[in-house]
Amino acid sequence: MLSPFPTRAALSSRTKPWRLLSLSLSLSLSCFCPPDLVHRRRRPPAAAATQAAGGRGFEGRIVWQPAEATQGGQWTRRCWTGQPLLPAAPMAPPSQQLVFAASSTDAGVAAWDLRTGAEAIRHRLCASRPRALAAVAGRFLAAAQASAGKSAPIYYYQWDKPQVAVKSFPTEPIRALIADPEGSYLIGGGVSGDIFFWEVATGELLVRWHAHYLDVRCLALYDLLLVSGSEDGSIKVWDLITMLDELARSEAKTPYLYSFNQHALPVTDIACFHGEIAVSSSEDRTCKIWNLSEGRMLRSISFPAIIDSIVLDPRSHIFYAGGRDGKIYVTAMGVDVTSKDSDDSSILGALDDHSKGVTSLASSTDGLLLVSGSEDGSVRVWDTRTQQVTRKFKHSQGPVTNVLIVAPKRVNLPPLQPRVKFVPQMEKLNHKL
Repeated sequence: MLSPFPTRAALSSRTKPWRLLSLSLSLSLSCFCPPDLVHRRRRPPAAAATQAAGGRGFEGRIVWQPAEATQGGQWTRRCWTGQPLLPAAPMAPPSQQLVFAASSTDAGVAAWDLRTGAEAIRHRLCASRPRALAAVAGRFLAAAQASAGKSAPIYYYQWDKPQVAVKSFPTEPIRALIADPEGSYLIGGGVSGDIFFWEVATGELLVRWHAHYLDVRCLALYDLLLVSGSEDGSIKVWDLITMLDELARSEAKTPYLYSFNQHALPVTDIACFHGEIAVSSSEDRTCKIWNLSEGRMLRSISFPAIIDSIVLDPRSHIFYAGGRDGKIYVTAMGVDVTSKDSDDSSILGALDDHSKGVTSLASSTDGLLLVSGSEDGSVRVWDTRTQQVTRKFKHSQGPVTNVLIVAPKRVNLPPLQPRVKFVPQMEKLNHKL
């Protein structure tokens, strides 16, 4: 039985933009469910991609096994643990939000209830760099692992199980990781400067392109625009419809929409506000505000310390900037000001309770609570109205590199199918002969 998911051919150079939008909507309704039975499947070259689909799936389930990368290194090796990665019933009602915190040491991922402060779960075996932890549409967590080698896995976690559910192995370590709001795609930035675009439903690498000269350190997504920041100090804006269409990419004058090079040092974080506005931070001690529709810088704001993380307040035109001095700076965006001169008068105040640098920030959906993670190993929850700390959490060990606020979703799951021996169609034909 053929897999219900689309094949790579569905996104060939002939695919029209409206087909891509339709595909995104249809995939958002599916769940990421690798099988409990796996087999070996080597990703074929383009010439052989149309062979019999004996390895695509059975009983409506995708079947994978570790597949070596091709000579060009364009494919991803995958290794499932054998347990299906199903979005099981969450530990809390959907209206509740959980705080997740990860560390660069192998200390796992801890989760607490945002309102009550009760510890929900601790996921084991996770060492992720900043911007390398992503929640996929509230269904599961994805964490790119830090590694000094040529490759490092991406771990996937279910809400209610502490162990790693699924492992995938990209062809190079991933520095930044995000997912689209519908959970259809996972996007990663590699140490080579490449950007990887995976389909969540199948785990397939749809497209990979070279974006920057050095590491991709942060990614931001709004609608069909992807914004990437790099170790080389550059920021680029990408139209995903163009990047997913091979013909459109080849006909475009440049693969990106805009390229910004105003930062003098590596870019540390990027956040988008209502689509047209983006804010970036850098080791040059500035945050810059960009107009994505016009491709220009609106303002540059100087800070007394290096800013490693930023998050926007969904209620107003302010953002929070986490500094290496342990302070969180409350900053007015001032997007109506078109002056390109540095302006530190936009800093309205600072939240000061961490003893070391603030590495990650997250805001609740209503903007009333702010969560900060620090190199001091702590996580703090702030009331943005009083600017006071309401809760303190302590990670098991090491610095906190990522914090997320997630509302786990409840999904009705089909029953698991029994194990069935998989026989490729070519073997069946030989047996009959």
